[in-house]
Amino acid sequence: MISDRDAVLAQAATYQGKLPAFESRGTALAVYLSEIAGELVVANEGTHNTFGWAVDFTAWPAGANEPAPHVTHPTLPPMHRGFRDIVIDVLPDLRKAVTGRRWHVVGHSLGGACALAMAGYMADEGEPPESVFLFAPARVFLDAPDVLAGIPIKGWRCGGDIVPNVPPIYWRPLLTHFAGPADESSHHISNFLGFIQ
Repeated sequence: MISDRDAVLAQAATYQGKLPAFESRGTALAVYLSEIAGELVVANEGTHNTFGWAVDFTAWPAGANEPAPHVTHPTLPPMHRGFRDIVIDVLPDLRKAVTGRRWHVVGHSLGGACALAMAGYMADEGEPPESVFLFAPARVFLDAPDVLAGIPIKGWRCGGDIVPNVPPIYWRPLLTHFAGPADESSHHISNFLGFIQ
């Protein structure tokens, strides 16, 4: 098992300019792999380019399978179309990385939404993560996915950060709210590094 501190350090490492292990088309989702105590950590970087911003605002609900008939996950509820599409892009690489392994998934902002979607897809395929760690995640599922029941999900939000509130009609996992800035700087990963020891 990895600690909260291990998770936030793995997340912060996604912003250090290293090349990702794999990424979606248009590079909206960059995925980094590391190991902690012999367990795989899949870390998803938050919005970091123009395509990522376009994905953030492609928020209408879509079925887990539409329009990608090669993916069959009927147990998943409708989800944010943009996040769903970029997670579907990386599913083949994710499957290769996690199959048969103990693994954890972490994500910040867009990456947090994608971490939840990855957990849902892989749990539905019988390869669930050991845990999910979320740092100011945007919302991805319209309703709570049953397939995530029993998977430890820990999440945090800071100060006046609005990202965990959008899109407003979507389900939000329980997040620990801690004091921080009331402006847009509340979303920065450094806040989580300072709070989670």
